[in-house]
Amino acid sequence: MNHIQGFSSLFFIISAIKSIYVSNNKLWKASNIFLVLSSYLCNATDYIERYLFMDHIAIIGIGISYINLSILKNIIFHIISYDYYLHGNLENSKDTFYIIAIIKSVVHTSILTESINTLVLILSIIIGVISINTRRSIEIKDKSIIMLLTWVWHFCMMNVLYISSITS
Repeated sequence: MNHIQGFSSLFFIISAIKSIYVSNNKLWKASNIFLVLSSYLCNATDYIERYLFMDHIAIIGIGISYINLSILKNIIFHIISYDYYLHGNLENSKDTFYIIAIIKSVVHTSILTESINTLVLILSIIIGVISINTRRSIEIKDKSIIMLLTWVWHFCMMNVLYISSITS
């Protein structure tokens, strides 16, 4: 187990606590709390399939929590089920709902809060996406670089979730 890499997931404790105290959205709160555990297990165990699945479920839950119509939630549940049936994983659904959550977060934050929150949110998204895509797209042999990029990703996404709790 790679506990050091998993510890970076504990940044999500900060955003989960913020969501508990600020948000009225129960799915948002539950998904943020579940993300702490699922992300830690996923990263600490070098992406064992069942923990990766849990991590994807948490991210999908965050994305779905922004959708208000129950009929849309039912349709989305069926699409996710079909995706899992076809591919045996939730990678495509996770990516789709991650993008939905990011877009809705930026829109809500820019409308409902101060401009500094929007700036921090956008910078965190850009830096986080660059770090995780760098980690995934090039072959890095130095474990400390991989760990640094993972820590940067988790820190940036914690900022995104923390600020997004204000408008969730």
